[in-house]
Amino acid sequence: MRSVTLTLILLLLAACAGVPSTAPLIHSEVGFAFDRNSEIGSFADGFADPKSGRRVTIDDPVRVASVSKMVTAIGVMKLVDEGRLDLNSDVSNWLGWTLRNPNFPNQPITISMLLSHTSSVREHDDDYVIPLGGSLRTVMADPKNWDKKHGPADHYFSYVNLNYPIIGSIIERVTNERFDLWMKRNVPCDLQRWKLGENGSLFAPQGGLRISARGLARIGQMLLNHGTLDGIQILSPQAVAMLMRQVWRFDGTNGQIDDGFYCSSGNGTHELPNRLPGCADEIGTGGAILVGHAGDAYGMKSGLWIDQERGMGVAYFVTGVADVAPKAPGSAYTSAEVQAFRRAYGLLPR
Repeated sequence: MRSVTLTLILLLLAACAGVPSTAPLIHSEVGFAFDRNSEIGSFADGFADPKSGRRVTIDDPVRVASVSKMVTAIGVMKLVDEGRLDLNSDVSNWLGWTLRNPNFPNQPITISMLLSHTSSVREHDDDYVIPLGGSLRTVMADPKNWDKKHGPADHYFSYVNLNYPIIGSIIERVTNERFDLWMKRNVPCDLQRWKLGENGSLFAPQGGLRISARGLARIGQMLLNHGTLDGIQILSPQAVAMLMRQVWRFDGTNGQIDDGFYCSSGNGTHELPNRLPGCADEIGTGGAILVGHAGDAYGMKSGLWIDQERGMGVAYFVTGVADVAPKAPGSAYTSAEVQAFRRAYGLLPR
């Protein structure tokens, strides 16, 4: 039986993690539309390697940035299915040390809070990239890494990468295995489309995954099939439902929404569009509600979004996007990523 294991690859050496690449920007646009069992359509424009002239394909991997968080959450749900984790207990029980916001010492932090960015964890100076020899516990002892005004019990949203290295540490403690190796064996996809990192202590659950558009689509198909891929049950339907369900939604005052980019959050997913005052997450769904995750790093924009009602979805990425890029009209998303989304979404049947 051919393997359907997925490697969650977390790359980035600490010396490089906070430094933008000096290489010239390469523009490519790749998209993949799918239903529960098959490809509906795809496109791949631009160059994977401009020096050789090799054009990009739907099987070329990119670092999809924060879409990695959704895949990390799938690993969490696998452990929930096995009874080794639960979403609503104090994470200190698994870390082996007490994790608390020092401003709210009596409020426990749960995995659901970490997954949904409502934990009151904050970050500064890219300190979610912990160098070799450093420790998560030391980083979390920094008072600047905690919200002074809002505690975990306030259910206040702020999108913070540092939540996910905490989750990665929990997975390692529970499995007694290095994060990337456990993910490789337990989370579904095509092994050929993933690339191992070079430093296990610096794997990045928040954004280091490298995968192709076709590989992302395989993840989407697993979720659309209630946790089954290639006839193998990876997650229970209940775990998929927990992953996709939104546990926080903007009410006007209960979070930092980045100019309307984030208006809901689930246990590793987001939903769009949210037609609420202050929200600007419309990217052209034609009235459908989609669940998934977007990614943004080093000039690359990516996304995996699924329509659970129709049983369809899209995966895409575009590279060469400027650091300060124009936004699509009425949207917090850039014109470049909205164009890539709409091109992929347009391949789906009406």
